[in-house]
Formats: sequence, structure tokens, C-alpha cells
Amino acid sequence: MRGFHFVLPCLLVPTVCFAEPFTVASWNIANLGAPGSELRGFDRDANDYTRIREIISSIDADVIAFQEIGSVAALEAVLPDGYSFRFETRCYENAQKCAADADDIYNAIAIRDTFAHRFFQIDELAVPHQNECGAPARPVRGGVGVDLSVDGRRYLVPSIHLKATCKNNSVEPGTEDDCATQREQVRRLRAWMDAQDDEATIILAGDFNRQLLEGADNIRAEFFPNVPQGHILPGAETRACWSSFAFDFARLGEEAMANNPQFEAEGLRPWLYTPRSSAEIDFFVVENLAEGVTLTADQIELTGDYVFRDPGAALTRCDGSLQPFADGKVLTFAEAYPSDHCPIVMTVSE
Repeated sequence: MRGFHFVLPCLLVPTVCFAEPFTVASWNIANLGAPGSELRGFDRDANDYTRIREIISSIDADVIAFQEIGSVAALEAVLPDGYSFRFETRCYENAQKCAADADDIYNAIAIRDTFAHRFFQIDELAVPHQNECGAPARPVRGGVGVDLSVDGRRYLVPSIHLKATCKNNSVEPGTEDDCATQREQVRRLRAWMDAQDDEATIILAGDFNRQLLEGADNIRAEFFPNVPQGHILPGAETRACWSSFAFDFARLGEEAMANNPQFEAEGLRPWLYTPRSSAEIDFFVVENLAEGVTLTADQIELTGDYVFRDPGAALTRCDGSLQPFADGKVLTFAEAYPSDHCPIVMTVSE
């Protein structure tokens, strides 16, 4: 049974003993492939890797959860010196043994070398996903984490990336399979959390693809009922990802219509995806925090580029026709660099 707090002696391993705060960060870097490769439509030049590495260096976190990384080579290209890392099991089992990109994306976790630690896997989160078109089932993202102790307190920090297209209680037509997979992932995550030792503080870090700050969210209410508002971070007041970027929706809409004749033929209009929609789905969810330990968190707004590389590329049904929302608009895609997500950072202190 979870909920009790014990102080572990500093002699236990893995342990780091000091009174300084420690920091945890998380960043979905959006289809980060190895230098010289293109991963799921994203290609990057040398400046991109330099920029991403500088961002990670400036964050200077002790533990960093990563999402949407294509391979060990991709992470090594942006991770500063002084960290050890591990990928989720799926990556090590792919055709490239995780060394090079294999047209898929994975979770990873990194920790500063000065921290004694143990890596762990949550393979059960790699739920087999069967889409509505009947394609062969494939496993979605599993979890990978780090087990460490700071000031005699044990922390379990997994990197999480849940199934997309189901951000709130509304289930749009064509996303029923995604919502079912996301719910199953969270059910298995909850079971993993309940199986951990009572003394461990759990810090879930990553892309939940869910608007957990909404009090009425049924995922939050059902699976995290005992997590207080202040332990689902960062708060709304600190979220400014892409807020200052100017989007010319009229021009982008015209471009999408011109490049995809299906819109006019089917009497539909494009709904332009923007990275602002990713400002509300990356979280730290902290459970079983010891008395006297405080949390502060922020979302780091980045300057970036918005590339409408394939104007008119839109969400379709299995038969190739456009898949509209109830208002007759169809999600139309673009790319954001260095990512459509902004990093989140949390400080744990006494």
C-alpha cells in the first residue's frame, strides 16, 4: 500500500547525499534522428543539433526524460558530456539495435554521472496498438526510468510518452482506437505505480498527450485521484510554449487548399495544427512526495521555426477521404523546429 513516507539512510545504494536541490527535465524533441538521416519527415542540419545541445546544456538538469528520439546516435548528437542514458527496450530490439534510426521513435532517460543510479524498464506500457484501418498491431512507446536517492529519499523517475490524439474527454470520430490504447497504457502505468515500495516518490516525466490540468479530465480523476493539483506540474500560469510566435493562418489555409484539391472537392476546410496545442500536455506527475519537500516547475519557451513543408497533408480515413471534425474542418499538418514541444523543468528541494 502506497502513501507512507520513510527516510532511507544515505548508505543505501543508489544514493547521493547532499542538501542541494536536484532538477528533473523532460523534452519531446519531435522526431530527432541521427545526423545525416531523416526521421518521419524531419531532417536537421548541423545548426539544429548545435542548437538543441545548447538548449539542453542551458537547462543543466540532473535527470532528463526524452521523448521521440530515433536512436542512440541521435541522442549522443545533442546530449552534453557527463550523462549516462538508457532507451526503452523496444529500441534495443529493433533492426538497428538502437544504434541507428529505424523509422520509429522512443523514450530515453539520462542522468548526471555524479549520481549513483539504477535504470529500469516499464515494458508493459508498450501496448500493442491496432488502428481502425486493420493494419498489423504494433507496440506503442514503453517506459524507461532511473532509480536514485537524494538526501536519503528514494525517487523513481520514468520517461513517459502516451498515445496521441486523445487530449481530453472528447473522443473524435476516427480516434477511438487511440483513446483505447492511451487508457490501457495509463491503466498499466497505474498498476506499476501501485506495485512500487511505499517509501519511493514517483516522478512521472514526459508527454502525456493529455490535458491533465483540467479538473474534469477523466484520466486524471480515475488514475491520479490522490495527486494534488500542485503535484501536476508545471501549472497553467507558467506555460508559454510558442505563445509569442505569429502564425499567418489565412496564408497557411490558402496554401493548404491550393495544394490539396480534396478540400474543395469534399467541401471541407483545413484546420491548421500549431505547436501551441503541445503547450498543455507535457507534465511531471509527482506521487508520494515526502513531507517538507517542495516542487517548483516551469515550461521554457523557445524561439523556433514553423515549417509548412507539405501544405495540404491532412488527416484521412482508411479509404483515403478526408477525416473532418464535427465542424467540417480537417486537421492539416506542419513541422516545428527544433520541436513542437518546449522543455519542462522541475526543482525538488527541502
